Amino acid sequence: MAKEELDLVTGEEEKPTSKNMGRRDSIERVPSEFPDGGQKGRSVLHQAPKAGKMGRFQAIPVEPGDQPVPGQDRIQLGAINQIRGKILRRAVIDSPRYEYLGSDDSSELGKILLFYLIFYAALVGFFAAMLAVFYQTLDDTKPKWQMDNSLIGSNPGLGFRPMPPDSNVESTLIWYDTREPKNRMTWTENLDEFLEPYTREPRPENAQNCDKTKPEENKFCDFKLTEEQFAPCTKQFGYGFGSTEGGGPCIFLKLNKIFGWVPDYYTNATIPEDMPKYLKKIIAEEEPKGTHRIVWVDCAGENPADVENIGPVNYHPYRGFKEKYFPFTNVKGYVSPLVAVHFEKPTRGVLINIECKAWARNIHHDRVDRRGSVHFELMID
Repeated sequence: MAKEELDLVTGEEEKPTSKNMGRRDSIERVPSEFPDGGQKGRSVLHQAPKAGKMGRFQAIPVEPGDQPVPGQDRIQLGAINQIRGKILRRAVIDSPRYEYLGSDDSSELGKILLFYLIFYAALVGFFAAMLAVFYQTLDDTKPKWQMDNSLIGSNPGLGFRPMPPDSNVESTLIWYDTREPKNRMTWTENLDEFLEPYTREPRPENAQNCDKTKPEENKFCDFKLTEEQFAPCTKQFGYGFGSTEGGGPCIFLKLNKIFGWVPDYYTNATIPEDMPKYLKKIIAEEEPKGTHRIVWVDCAGENPADVENIGPVNYHPYRGFKEKYFPFTNVKGYVSPLVAVHFEKPTRGVLINIECKAWARNIHHDRVDRRGSVHFELMID
């Protein structure tokens, strides 16, 4: 810091010389005066404009317990900022010496600018090269880490629609009043948006109509929502939300997508003991026909009271997800298969806790982590 600026900070007055005469403000040290007549303490800069001489400084006392001078803080900051501005200007441009960045030689200045230009260009180039190398390790169509090596693992879960409003994102309650059309509309509009890809025409370019056969390479088996297969779980019937005769809504289930995951289907010999009896019976009947290769879905009340109140449950178009929709390979335009669960006559005015499970040998159920299952509540007024 230049001597002149040090003098401004400390309050010491610089002796006048031929260099500083006429270009610096005078600094006066004014000691603190207390009622007891003592003099002690430190001095601070105070701008005291006088006639014809703006910007002069004199010291004012600041001690614990002193009454602050009006505008003192603003004056101190103004003085300090003025000093800093002078120092910065001199560091960049020294007008008396005709120097810029410490040099009075234009060729030296050009060398400095050239150095920084090359330095930052090399830095940007190095960063761009490292970024290009990183992107070479990625694939736009499949994840680098898959199955158990990935964060999501190899155990899919279930999702349900319609979801509660975004204002209550943590809730899993589906509640509506059959006497309030606007209340029901919230849920039906949610389903309209979700099911739009399943009713869109024309169908995706890579969609293939396949029955029992697997899709061709870079194709996927199309899943289309039709009146014949999904009624009454269609827009024409209000997805069951408009029933005033005791009927219940349709809840759509989908299996979470995991790249490359292939279900390990149950057979009559591998049926687990905790599987519902009616599912065991269905598998035993379907296996001889070769139609048992399905990821089965089952929805039931969680507690005895819920089992009593849930009423009959129907599944559209099947009771699960067929083999032809697996594995998921991220083909453009792919839509996940759905199961529409229609609750025919749930008890009204009662909160019903419902749990839906997906059944395959490589799907493990965990109620705490919601692995292989999904939970929601249903209440109809």
